[in-house]
Amino acid sequence: MKEWISKRIDKEKVKSTLLVAIFVSIASQISFHIFSGGFIVALSVLIMAIFMYLLDNVTPTYIAICSGIFSPLFRMLFLVERGIDIQAASMAALPDIAFFFTYAMAYPLIYKFIIKEPRNLVNYPTALFLCDFFSNMSEMTMRSIEAGKNLIGFETIAVLLLVAFVRTTLVQVILIAVERYTTVLLKRENLSEYKRLLGLAALIEGELQIMKKSVREIDGIMKEAFELYKDLGARGIDKATSGRVLAISQHAHEIRGDFQGIISTIATSFVDQYDDPPLTIKEIIGIERELVMGIAGVKSRGVSIVIKAKINFLVDGYFKMMSIVRNLMINAIESFDCRSGNLTVDLDEEGDNYVLKFIDNGSGMTESQLESIFLPGFSTKFSEDTGKIQRGIGLSVVKDYVENGFGGKITVSSEKGKGTVFTITFKKNLFREVEQDEILHS
Repeated sequence: MKEWISKRIDKEKVKSTLLVAIFVSIASQISFHIFSGGFIVALSVLIMAIFMYLLDNVTPTYIAICSGIFSPLFRMLFLVERGIDIQAASMAALPDIAFFFTYAMAYPLIYKFIIKEPRNLVNYPTALFLCDFFSNMSEMTMRSIEAGKNLIGFETIAVLLLVAFVRTTLVQVILIAVERYTTVLLKRENLSEYKRLLGLAALIEGELQIMKKSVREIDGIMKEAFELYKDLGARGIDKATSGRVLAISQHAHEIRGDFQGIISTIATSFVDQYDDPPLTIKEIIGIERELVMGIAGVKSRGVSIVIKAKINFLVDGYFKMMSIVRNLMINAIESFDCRSGNLTVDLDEEGDNYVLKFIDNGSGMTESQLESIFLPGFSTKFSEDTGKIQRGIGLSVVKDYVENGFGGKITVSSEKGKGTVFTITFKKNLFREVEQDEILHS
């Protein structure tokens, strides 16, 4: 039996309902008189109506019922504390009970028989106005019984209608403001999430470039293996040996097919849905900064990435630009060798060009490294102990993206032990300007 009751009762719902009811009951002690007969206008009704709409996990009727229990109790305690005897305090609390219990009964009936549609911000004021008016009429009826005379006249009804209208209007204004504010927050959150996904999509697109490079290398292996197979046959080498070479070519072909399938699936299901419409260069730098700060775990190392952007422009096909920015940021961070360091991304204009600089105070490079830095396969992150080399699209691809993707030029200057500066120059006429832009420093 105990387990059955536990399953039937939503503990969180009960907890929320009781907390709201207690809060409403405390607020019911904040009130003011508007005419004789003991009738008061309480702040609690306004608060209760707001909670009833905003909280999806509670039933409005239950809130009103619980408020009809707690509010009189609170009022009795306050009156007794002020020296009023318990009987008089109990009688003074009866109108509260009448108000809240009438509200609890009227609310569902109004929606069922009058409004006849689910609650929304359009029909909610109608329900509030009617509930408020009927509940106040019930309260005034109880006060008439206590007073032994009729307190309800045309003037009273007019005042009750006015009170219901004013309270309903205040609730509606507050709810609209809350909904608008919530909408703004959701838009900001969605925009932030979208930008994060853009960064991940660009990251995946960079990985796809590595996979495409692997496919090209597999093509080379297939070709060489097949040529070797023919050469062995021409030399009269036994078929068992030449057959093994042919099998290698066939296995490479199967691996190539798997790679192509993965590339196609990722590209069509995830990457291709982005890359349109264009982003601004500031947005690209900002997205990549957050992404790199996250994946590199640089905050705990005392690494900072400072953006100084004095101009802005739109970038079509921004995945390539994101790869450029991301790889140069990561290249700078890796040059710190697990130490603290500073990277400044500076964006400005010089004559007919946009100039984008990545300035770090890392370990720097030697003259021989500078001569080879843009060659395919080159990396300064080679480990002589393990033979492992940095995995990424490489500066050769960055150079290709800059020159062939955006018609720009990339140069590098560095001094061993002091840092490195990568400078990218773009022609202004290849990009669209952003109107009414602001200088960004972050």
